[in-house]
Amino acid sequence: MRLWTICIILLCVSHAIAVTPATWTHNAESDFADGKFESTVLSSLGEIRLGGEIEILLPSDVAPSVVSAVVRIGDVIYAAGGDEAVVYKIAQGKTEKFAEFGGAMVSALIAVDDKLLAGVGGDKSGLYWIDAQGKVEKFWSDPNVKYVWAVVPGRKHRLYAATGPGGKVFAIDTSKDQIQSEVIYDAGKLARNILSLVRSQEGLIYAGTDKTGLVVEINPRTKKSRVILDAKEKEISALAVDESGAVYAATSDAGKANAKGKAPPKSTNSGRAIKHPTTKPSSTTNQKEPSKDQSPGPDKTDLVPDKTKVNDGITESPIDSANPHRPQSDPKHQTKEQLKQGDPVAELTGQTFANISVATGIEALIKDTEQAESPKIPEEFAKLMAKAIESGEKEPPSRPARPGRGNAVYMIRPDGLIETRFRRPVTILSMLLRAGKLYLGTGNGGVIYSLSADGDEIVRLADTDAKQVTALEFGSAGEILFGTANKGSVGKIGSKLTPSGTFTSEVLDCKQIAQWGTMRIRAHTPTGTKVTIATRSGNVEDPDQSTWSSWSKAQASDSGFLSIGSVPGRFLQYRLTLSSTVDVSPVVREVELIYQVGNLPPTVTSVTVKPSAKGKTGGRSGAGGAKAFRHVTVKATDPNGDRLSFTIEFRHIGSQNWIQIAKDLKVSKYVWDTRTVGDGLYELRVRASDSRSNPPDSALTSGRISEPVVVDNTSPIVNIVGVKTVEERIVVSGSVLDASSRVVSLGYSVDSQEKWTVLGVTDGISDADREDFRFELTELEPGPHRIAVKVEDLYGNVGYGYVNVTAGQ
Repeated sequence: MRLWTICIILLCVSHAIAVTPATWTHNAESDFADGKFESTVLSSLGEIRLGGEIEILLPSDVAPSVVSAVVRIGDVIYAAGGDEAVVYKIAQGKTEKFAEFGGAMVSALIAVDDKLLAGVGGDKSGLYWIDAQGKVEKFWSDPNVKYVWAVVPGRKHRLYAATGPGGKVFAIDTSKDQIQSEVIYDAGKLARNILSLVRSQEGLIYAGTDKTGLVVEINPRTKKSRVILDAKEKEISALAVDESGAVYAATSDAGKANAKGKAPPKSTNSGRAIKHPTTKPSSTTNQKEPSKDQSPGPDKTDLVPDKTKVNDGITESPIDSANPHRPQSDPKHQTKEQLKQGDPVAELTGQTFANISVATGIEALIKDTEQAESPKIPEEFAKLMAKAIESGEKEPPSRPARPGRGNAVYMIRPDGLIETRFRRPVTILSMLLRAGKLYLGTGNGGVIYSLSADGDEIVRLADTDAKQVTALEFGSAGEILFGTANKGSVGKIGSKLTPSGTFTSEVLDCKQIAQWGTMRIRAHTPTGTKVTIATRSGNVEDPDQSTWSSWSKAQASDSGFLSIGSVPGRFLQYRLTLSSTVDVSPVVREVELIYQVGNLPPTVTSVTVKPSAKGKTGGRSGAGGAKAFRHVTVKATDPNGDRLSFTIEFRHIGSQNWIQIAKDLKVSKYVWDTRTVGDGLYELRVRASDSRSNPPDSALTSGRISEPVVVDNTSPIVNIVGVKTVEERIVVSGSVLDASSRVVSLGYSVDSQEKWTVLGVTDGISDADREDFRFELTELEPGPHRIAVKVEDLYGNVGYGYVNVTAGQ
């Protein structure tokens, strides 16, 4: 297509000001996501608030590459080095190596009373006590256990350990001189590793598996077990349970996370869910008075060996006396209805308490490590972790990919129904639960999220320097302690709000020099809080260049429409400052900035013209079905976003004069009836004007000329030049000619107007305006016959010719 651009500028561009201003409106998570947050946080509802102050307690140049667990006793913090088999002690601002093991990695660390208990993997795997002086004493191991992924305490000196590669949960009694242990759950073919473990207030144990993504409920007293969740994802990396008996399961399927672990933020602000008042569950919600024939509930007495036969880790499951409301079923026969997963709809009831698994998803962490930039997890540690998931006799098949992007947190309600509380394309490696709020440590972007009870609001609490947040714990003052990998570190998010914080937007591009208008902030500012805004501008994209203006004077958000106090420019950036003198944060919900650029002409990017037999109303063009209509489609844009109108003209190629056929079209399509012009070669000129949005003296126009348009409404001519009788055959020959286009098809008939036989041309291809033909007729009955020839051209025009012959003479 030949480009022809017309610019009718009735006023010099430098003085032509567009009437319609443009607006940036930021009110969704995606609008703010690429900005810079300093002591502020962003929620999925598109709200910016003050956050807790972040402090690094164990920096990466001192910490191990992998911090597998963080535990607190009083004000002292302990961090396990997953790749160093070392426990670090952090107290009063000082860090020291507190305990060292002969094993290859510390995969679990918990506090039991005033002592530490470590789960170690490798050649010297097992459970170890660590006393107040850092002395290490191994007290339990099993020859078939190579990895202790999680440990939770029970009652009366009991412990429960999640292990691999056999996929077993052990109950360990430490109350006697001789340590006693037994298997209370064997996954058999269902899993190779038990990755996560948690214990409810009623004493039930919940275990999360690798490979098949199962959550199993275990009665440690009877060793009865059943699957309560068959997740879409391969690994259950962390578990938590609240006072109502609801179980939360986090997944870490590396195949469902993107390479950088960045979750796409919400692009729209859909409002907030209606909050329902919480009610504390009754004391009988998860308990049932046992009959005389029933065994005591779970974990009520000392461990007694149970002779119940375990088949592949699953037993026949009676009604659970500790949780009668949760439906009972054999996991091998659980229906999809029982495992149905829905969207978050309900508010959690009651107060919740923390219960965390320190195990991380093995496969997810290894794959995250492969995708991460330097530094990487040490090769020896990665190899050791890989052994935990390599094939073996009891290796279960990996779950095939299922629909659903990202990893999830599922809430398994006491009635057995399942709700999805969180789903984003990250791996979830650690989880905390307190007061109805979940805290998630994720990879491969190293982000810490908090999640409201109903799942409606997700807050990005911190974006760490690391690739994975592998451990979470509560501090003594309610702060969030976290451990990371790639880079390894230990940090703290303060429980109290910082007195002030800022949010700096990404650089906003007007594409042209702009005149700034006003700005407005919609914010909730309780007494004692304040939000201010300042701006700066420039003509290069990098705001750190000296050519940018300095920040303007900050203006309070409650002053209505505020003037943007920066010099005109192409680029703009704004900075919000949130402050509070009370224990509550202001909340910014929307920022709106108005600007205006000089009026620029529209651009017509294409004009396409297609022949058609249908006109404006859909009717056909008539005789012969000729394609007499030309459907014109215009593509045009306006840099100011102005409304456009179109003018269409035509001319015969070679002529100097344009003839107008349409004016002030409000749409970019037009149907041209070519029956009003003669056959020939034409071109169309389309002009777009922004006059609908600008005064006459400021309106601008541009245009484009189409490729040549053929008009052909004349039927081709058929000339039969010869009819010969050769023996018993009649040979017919002739030619066809079209004035403006080419011949596309020929046919002949004998004594019929309906039955036509396709006729080829002499040179074998119909590719010109003139074609010759020749055909023979045999087996004609003696007597007179009428032979007709039909020809059609490219535009549907049909021509006929005929000749009378007599056969048998």
